[in-house]
Order: sequence, then C-alpha cells, then structure tokens
Amino acid sequence: MAVLQRRPRGNWKLYAVRIAEGPQRGFAPPRKSIPPKEWAAKTAEKGADPEPKPQIKPPDEESAAVDLRTAPLPYAELRGKLDKLLAVHEFAAAKKIIDSARRDPKHDKDRLVMEWDLEDVERLTNFWQRLETAIAALMPGDVLRTGGQQIEFAKHETGKLTGKVRGSDKTISRSLDELTPQEIVALVDKQVEKNDAAAQLEIGTFLNLFPQGQPAACFVSARPRGE
Repeated sequence: MAVLQRRPRGNWKLYAVRIAEGPQRGFAPPRKSIPPKEWAAKTAEKGADPEPKPQIKPPDEESAAVDLRTAPLPYAELRGKLDKLLAVHEFAAAKKIIDSARRDPKHDKDRLVMEWDLEDVERLTNFWQRLETAIAALMPGDVLRTGGQQIEFAKHETGKLTGKVRGSDKTISRSLDELTPQEIVALVDKQVEKNDAAAQLEIGTFLNLFPQGQPAACFVSARPRGE
C-alpha cells in the first residue's frame, strides 16, 4: 500500500491504492443457487404411456459377416476334395467334381488352375490304363521288386499280384495299394519307351501328385503350378 497524503495536525486521512496483486479482500458478492437448465426434451407427462423403444433383434449366427481373412477359399475346399479322390485312385470322380466346379460362378477366378488340375487328372487316368496294360502283359516268372524283395510273378487276380520270393519257396501277395509309387512306376516302365514324351509326362504327374513320391524322381513340367 502507498500513503498518498498525511496531515500533521487534526484528524488524519489516509488514502491508499493497490499497486500489486494481494489477498482478495473487500466486497464479496452474495451467492444464490439456481436450478439447472433443462437441456433435454421434456418427458411424457405423469401417467402417460412412455413411447416404446424399438427392439433390436440380434443377428443370427448364420447371417453374421464372414471374416474373409480366415474363411477358406473356394479353391482350397475344392482341392481338399480332389486330393482325397486322387489318393484312392478315383480319377473319374475327380474329373467329375472339376467339371462341376467349372460351371460354378464362385470358381470364376480359379478357371486357369482348374484347367491344370483337369490336365493332371487326365494324365493320371492314362497312366492307370498303362498300368493295367502292363499288369495284363506280365508272364509267369517275370521278376518284380516290392518291399525290398524280388518276386517271381505267378498270377494276378482281384487286384493282387502273387508270386514266390526269388530263391525260395515262400509265396507272397501284394495289392496295388501296398505298392509304393516307385514300384508301380517300375511296372509301367516295362511297357513304355524312354522317348515317349506323353508316357513320361504321365509318369511324372503320378509321382508328383502322390505324397509318397520322392521329389527327386518326379518329372518337372515346364508349366508353373499354383499361380
């Protein structure tokens, strides 16, 4: 506070003015509570029926959106069915599901890959026909290799090859399902020429598509797969 004037005699008068921020003294405005303002729309009058709220039906599980990041692609499902049929040599059934898929709009983007699959199935069909021809041409005494043993062929019936272990009197039988892909190919090799390109491609396709096949023995086609 600064003193502005002072009289030496009589009553004193003091004048002061604030020259710096200090405690807030002096007039205090009166306080009075006021009701809050009504911002929302007025509610229904007492006793009136409230407006019903719309009922939201939860979506059915079947109609829920499908997560495309985790859903299987149409071709992946088709390929799974195809592999199961090929594994049991059901080539006619495999060709049938490919033909059906080619007419399905959901496989429009898979047409090129399905064309390749169809070519493979046709080659496998031709290969199996060559195998049946080769078995029919076997003569008694022809040597076959199976299970690490040499078998002298005796007969073929009900899908089984029967013969004696070479150098012994032991007789064994092997069904085609028990033969490895390489043992099956060895039967076909007896009846095809090495320069027969179509036959060699069919053999390569057979070795390539069966999981037991050894990749080193597979024929490598110039056509890319899986693009």
